[in-house]
Amino acid sequence: MTARTGLDELSSDGAFKRTDAAWRNTISNEHGSKFPPEKDRYHLYVAHACPWAHRAVMTRALKGLEDVISITVVMPIWQRTSSNDCHIGWMFADHSGSGDNASCHEVDLEPEDMKEAMAAVDSWIYPSLNNGVYRCGLAQTQEAYDAAIDELTAAFDRAEDVLAKQRFIAGNRFTLSDIRLFVTLLRFDEVYAVYFKTNTRSVANSPVLLNYCREIYQMPGVAETVDMHQIKEHYFCSHPDLNKFSIVPRGPDFERLLQGPHDRDSFDGKRRRRRIST
Repeated sequence: MTARTGLDELSSDGAFKRTDAAWRNTISNEHGSKFPPEKDRYHLYVAHACPWAHRAVMTRALKGLEDVISITVVMPIWQRTSSNDCHIGWMFADHSGSGDNASCHEVDLEPEDMKEAMAAVDSWIYPSLNNGVYRCGLAQTQEAYDAAIDELTAAFDRAEDVLAKQRFIAGNRFTLSDIRLFVTLLRFDEVYAVYFKTNTRSVANSPVLLNYCREIYQMPGVAETVDMHQIKEHYFCSHPDLNKFSIVPRGPDFERLLQGPHDRDSFDGKRRRRRIST
């Protein structure tokens, strides 16, 4: 049995076309909710490499839900359960235990008065950056790649411009939209610029975006959700057509850069975009 990957999700013009997720339910404390919040009711199965899974793990950490929602981590690369197994899939690597409600009650990642601003930035962050890196890397025609890289480059610059004028992507408060943006920027220099050919830009060469990522990485609990080794191993070893020998590039040690001091605390809203020449 051949493993299905993103390389199988293509449109007729060779462009990557992601299949929409089938799960659209939410956990809600509204009366009659099908999925009410409840300790030990829910369990996360995650791959550290996946930016979508990483968003869930980051939110769990920032909200202090480690004792409410348990988590199981899978191996970074699909495997067989035995030598004669024809099925290739996710294998469990680790189980971290769980244990009333969020311990960080004051952390509101989706404030009512910011939902409109969040929806506005999400409308271009997802297609042009979150999914845009995949549209670049999994394109199978030059025309599809060129269209995707142009859109991604413009969105990268747009994020940089916005964050040169305000502390967070949807305003001056940290929200789920920042988590959405961070997980892609985190992987950008180490993986996407190399593997997905998004090398028109670099987070390390953008003081605005680098400092933005540093602030988020240094928030309590966030660094512990980052496993760069698994991120790189998964991407570089999952598509034989893209990387036949599964060589994992050493990279710039981007996570080390995130441990440096940031300047977002003193944000005055007057800085202008700067780029370091290379």
